[in-house]
Amino acid sequence: MKTKIISVFICMLLCVTVFSVTGTEIMDSNQGTVDKYINENPTDDPWDVLFDVDVLNTARAGAEFDGTYFYTCLWSGTEIDKYDIDGNLIETFSIPGVSGLRDLAWDGTYMYGGAAGGTIWEMDFNTQTLISSITGAFECRAIAYDSDQDVFYVSNWNDPVWVVDRTGAVVSSINLISTTSTYGLAYDTYSEGSPYLWVFDQGSGANNPQYIHQYDLTAGAFTGVTYDVSIDIGSGLGIAGGLFITTEYDPELVVIGGVYQDSTESGTDYLFGYELCEVPEPVDSDLDCSGDLDFPDVETGSTLTATITVENVGLPGSLLDWEIQSFPDWGEWTFDPESGEDLAEGDTQTINVEIIAPEDQETEFDGEVVLVNSEDNGDTCTILVTLVTPQSQSLTFLELLAQRFPIVARILDLLF
Repeated sequence: MKTKIISVFICMLLCVTVFSVTGTEIMDSNQGTVDKYINENPTDDPWDVLFDVDVLNTARAGAEFDGTYFYTCLWSGTEIDKYDIDGNLIETFSIPGVSGLRDLAWDGTYMYGGAAGGTIWEMDFNTQTLISSITGAFECRAIAYDSDQDVFYVSNWNDPVWVVDRTGAVVSSINLISTTSTYGLAYDTYSEGSPYLWVFDQGSGANNPQYIHQYDLTAGAFTGVTYDVSIDIGSGLGIAGGLFITTEYDPELVVIGGVYQDSTESGTDYLFGYELCEVPEPVDSDLDCSGDLDFPDVETGSTLTATITVENVGLPGSLLDWEIQSFPDWGEWTFDPESGEDLAEGDTQTINVEIIAPEDQETEFDGEVVLVNSEDNGDTCTILVTLVTPQSQSLTFLELLAQRFPIVARILDLLF
């Protein structure tokens, strides 16, 4: 359970501020006194401050939450700080081969980040090891992970946002135009009208607004929704750091948070989190399937192949998890794959089917293959199966004689 204390201010600001200046990084050797603010009674409005934690350190930039722990990282060194859900520092560690992390991203298994260069580090924060390095023609200061496309959004100050796949290839790029000092990115599929990319911009630097901007990935433009973090967090004179979005801090809320770099003014940096919106209700998926599994004349023991197509015909935004529920008990059946996850509305998936026919001759087999929606046992799809094996090809002595001597066949017809 999260311990929460009433605090801070609620404010909504809808404006876009455009500046043209290079971002700055400042390191301060002072250390503040721990101060944790956890809001017990948010008003269920966007931009309620849910938590505001003095991280007791300077030069912390990136932040991320893995469902259990918060992490912040030192942009000017190797230190990574681990906090529990109440903001208590658990440990500080380093990962060999990793230094200067800025923003962080989480894919459900590993953490990712860069040092404002052409490398994205894939890291296991549990074992505190470097898994791999993704390199390419990009610069990674800010980073967000897109689970729908399995790609990363990365940027550095006023550079474009590069869309990078796991091989390091740049798939596409986005020109943000309205931002000048991008430091943090977060991918949002929860807010109405999503997907969005949220951008934490240092703007004109310290002692100026530090906006989080909403960018519509479908429309390719900023929406005009912004929020100035400096209103609520720290001295109000700091600069933007990393950014993240999570639904695991509170099961009912989508939380957007990050680091507010305030070392110069207050001697420390701050880990913060805002309520963004309520977690949306799951959108209904709907299973459909098709396939031709009719085999009229099959040699016994032969191997047959076919395909089944699975489709999500549910509501826009829905994701279908499916699996093979049952199939005939005759023959030997193989399905590849046997199940699938996150099939988007309107998308299809092909199942390759292999059947080894039974050894029974002169037999008609029938049955059905049943697929089921893994999230709704009442949502099934059935494909009928028929398979017929021919009569035996072995001939009697008289049949062989009749084939060799046609007159014998005529005599046999008269006799029988």
